[in-house]
Amino acid sequence: MIQLEPGICTILIIVDNRRSDIQGLRGIAVLAVVLYHANLFVHGGFVGVDIFFVISGYVIFNSILREYGITGSVSVRDFVVRRIHRLLPAFSILIICTLTASIFVLSPFGDQQQVVRTSQAASLFGANIYLAIQNSYFALVNNPLRHTWTLAVEEQFYLFLIVFLYMCHLIARKISIEFTKFVLRSVVVLGVVSFLLSLLFSFGNRMIPLPTRVAFFSMPTRAWEFSVGILIALTEIRRARNNFGLVFSNFLSIIGTVLIAFAFFQFNTFTTFPGFAAVIPVVGSGLLILDSHEGSLIKRALKFRPLVWLGDVSYSWYLWHWPMIVFFIVLWPGNQIAVLAAAFGSLVPALASYYFIENQFRINSNSPRHRKSTSRIFLVSV
Repeated sequence: MIQLEPGICTILIIVDNRRSDIQGLRGIAVLAVVLYHANLFVHGGFVGVDIFFVISGYVIFNSILREYGITGSVSVRDFVVRRIHRLLPAFSILIICTLTASIFVLSPFGDQQQVVRTSQAASLFGANIYLAIQNSYFALVNNPLRHTWTLAVEEQFYLFLIVFLYMCHLIARKISIEFTKFVLRSVVVLGVVSFLLSLLFSFGNRMIPLPTRVAFFSMPTRAWEFSVGILIALTEIRRARNNFGLVFSNFLSIIGTVLIAFAFFQFNTFTTFPGFAAVIPVVGSGLLILDSHEGSLIKRALKFRPLVWLGDVSYSWYLWHWPMIVFFIVLWPGNQIAVLAAAFGSLVPALASYYFIENQFRINSNSPRHRKSTSRIFLVSV
């Protein structure tokens, strides 16, 4: 299939797009976060969020490119509508249920008001901004919606990304340069700037108020993590297929696994984060995504069905696990068994949310061409 742009001949190379290993990696990430919140042995499990960010950058950018390969343009409206259908229904139910439960479980003298204010910010995908200006992250220990800051960061980045890519499309057409090449250069620049800001504020530079909280919660200081996923997708486009040999693929994926495992078990709440430390899980995740050789040992391990299944339900499980942990801690303080029951019992509402809300809206909102598409379209200039 050939698609023409002004001054550019672009070949659309259609290849297999099924990456169950990425779903497996997503499953490991959500499991790490849940174990961390349940106060188990994965003291650095909070880096599961960073793994999510890298995966999101890779997956979302590929979906935008697939659309671009079909239509030859970037539609801000269509992208936003798809994101709303994908995330908002399950998210809305979670907020409603959490607010309702808070009436019966939390104190009306402070905790309930905190939950209401957080829900207002979360509904507008601004929970990260709200939490950044509070006394501290840990002062909100009884806030069952504090985990929604990560969703706010993702949605803010997605909105920035689609507008940014739309502008890149217009500029690339104007100056007759290949779209993906222009995006690659721009993402590198923006990623470097984001990383430098993250370092600057992580170590307490007083250029702005509350620098360490801004570094942790803000989208601009986390954007470089998404950019790593985008750069991997762009790397695949430039070479069309993974031409790594099996030995080198195993080498990359083993290094990636070691880096992630190190972060899981060596990081803790005293680690300066994101700072330089975030590089370890981000690079580790990137190496695992970069390895798409079917014979790779780690890739085959990530396709383990239970991990893939956890990856499939990861969004819903992430939504429900923290509110249930908070409520169980309030009801049975100091009871670790109650915490574990909440952490893994949250899979029950998560599964209901996944099958009856998340899946229904995702299927109904996609057009037939999106539902049937299991391919990725690479744009290679000739």
